[in-house]
Amino acid sequence: MKKQLQQLGEVSNMILDLKLADLQTVAQQIGALQAENHKVRQDQERRAHELGQTETPDLAQYAGQDERWNAWVQTKIKARNIELAKLSAEREDRMAAARTAMGRAEVIKSLLRKNQS
Repeated sequence: MKKQLQQLGEVSNMILDLKLADLQTVAQQIGALQAENHKVRQDQERRAHELGQTETPDLAQYAGQDERWNAWVQTKIKARNIELAKLSAEREDRMAAARTAMGRAEVIKSLLRKNQS
C-alpha cells in the first residue's frame, strides 16, 4: 500500500507541475500583451509630446498620417484587449485545475505521512 501511495504521490506531483507550467505559460502571454499595449501607449504619448514641443509644421500630421496611425493603434489595442480577456478566462480555468491538482497532491502527502506513522 505504501509503495502505491508513493507512486500516486509522484504522479500527482507531476500533474501539479504540469498544471503550474500551463498557468505560467498563460501568465507570460498575458504579460507580453500588456507590455505591447503599454509600449504603444507610450509611443502615442511621446508623439503627442513631440508635436507639442515643436513649432515647425509636421508633415505627417498635415498629411493625416497621425490620425491613421492613432486609428491603427486603437484597433491593435482593442484586439489585444479581446485576447487579454480570453487569456484571463483561460488563466482562471488553469488556476482552478492547478488548485485541484495541488489539493490532490496535499491529500496524498497527508496519507503518506499517516501511513509512515
